[in-house]
Amino acid sequence: MAEKESEFYKKLRGKRKGTSREASIWALAIFIAFSFILIGIIDYNADYDKVTDLGDTQIDNFQIIGSDGTIENRTLQPIFGTATYKKHSEDRGFLPDSIDISIHEWIVAALIILMGLPALLIYEREGRRLSGIDNNLPALLREIADSQRIGMHLPRAIAEASKRNYGPLTSELKKLASKVSWGIPFRDAMLSFRDALDTPLAKQATILILEAERSGGELEKIFDSAKDYVQELLDIKKERESAITPYIYIVFVSYLIFAVVIYVLFTTFFAPFAARPITTAQGEEFIAVPYEAFKVGFLYMLTAQAFFSGLTAGKMGKGSIKLGVLYSSVLMLVGLLFHKLIIVAQSDKIVYG
Repeated sequence: MAEKESEFYKKLRGKRKGTSREASIWALAIFIAFSFILIGIIDYNADYDKVTDLGDTQIDNFQIIGSDGTIENRTLQPIFGTATYKKHSEDRGFLPDSIDISIHEWIVAALIILMGLPALLIYEREGRRLSGIDNNLPALLREIADSQRIGMHLPRAIAEASKRNYGPLTSELKKLASKVSWGIPFRDAMLSFRDALDTPLAKQATILILEAERSGGELEKIFDSAKDYVQELLDIKKERESAITPYIYIVFVSYLIFAVVIYVLFTTFFAPFAARPITTAQGEEFIAVPYEAFKVGFLYMLTAQAFFSGLTAGKMGKGSIKLGVLYSSVLMLVGLLFHKLIIVAQSDKIVYG
């Protein structure tokens, strides 16, 4: 009973350690994301006003000058509205004018950090660890089988194997060898080893080792068979990944094509129409196409498309939605840069000269 309680508390401490690290990473991601949004809001409130040049008597926005040359009284829309205009010709914002980042771009950047940082530091790292464990299992089983052939007992064979490099397996093997040398029952040490590895293949291999140790017999043949079985499963997994890789590339290329289509729409349709205001019978001019609204809307469309494309690629390629979040973050970053540096830069030249 005491041994079971001790094992329970060991598992609990291990889980708490992992949970504490993950919580720290999530807290950092949330803090950075919140800071980005806060910077965007502060800069927006300082650099923009809810009235146009009528309030400060400075003609900064020439597109809203009426037909008689006077400044029109036009109320601006809120942050998620159709248009925003500079408040002053000189910089009044939180950031200098050389850093031209809209609040919508700050929001998308915050989403990228909020998703990408945990995905990179938690899910991707854990995925590499689990893959390393599975890939090193055949070599470990072969080493134990060779030790059995020269007459080593199973605990001694595992202790010798722990002196070699098996990637992520090495540290857990050393812990296993230390526990056995301290007099902890071999079965209890192996069960702890199984829980620490936490992969289906590793659990199957651990169960096989325990059964082989309990039943006796020609252990080297059992371990050779286990090695062949694990290697075959790994080969099947690699073949599947190789077969599915072209489809993952198709997902990425489809997203880039979507971004290029938006670029073509902006430079050939929205921007030219926005650059030619329509004059009414009363002589007033207005823009027929809500250019700024479309600019913001397509930014969020690129972001949404990147999110779902990344999840699809992750599920297809790695079999994990969590790893797909990392792909989503990368595509969202690509979409943000493409929108800012290519789509907006080119279309703004057409509209504003």
